[in-house]
Amino acid sequence: MRRRTVTATRLVVQFSDIEERLTAAMLHKDEAALSKLLSQDFEQWTPAPPGDPIPREEWLHNVLTAFTLDSFRLSQIAVRTVDKSELVSFVLSRKAVCVGRDCGGNVFVVDLWQEQRNGTAQLLVRYISLDQGRLQQPPQPPPRPTGKE
Repeated sequence: MRRRTVTATRLVVQFSDIEERLTAAMLHKDEAALSKLLSQDFEQWTPAPPGDPIPREEWLHNVLTAFTLDSFRLSQIAVRTVDKSELVSFVLSRKAVCVGRDCGGNVFVVDLWQEQRNGTAQLLVRYISLDQGRLQQPPQPPPRPTGKE
């Protein structure tokens, strides 16, 4: 099976940077940086019961007090423009502790970024998977011969 080569688009590069800044702000517990990146209407959805969204203030409180991110890596980033918003999906590989329990591993994230009047983007909604056990990194293809071997 032949794999296609994907070149990063301008939007992928732009939102990779924004997502990196957001996650780094979580790592460093930088409330000011997080507040700039989050919309006032921000909420996070997860498949965890009871299924209600986590509002902005509760999410910020959890990130600043009950969530410890030790390291992270973003991969498989895709961006799609819908009206004046960008839908960004990616795999977040992390070493983290959530409320005293290991919550590291790979999670699938879908973020909806909304363009503001000043031209910046703010995160409006985050959808995040919680089942790290099933989400695996895809196997890497074997190296292609270069003809120099």
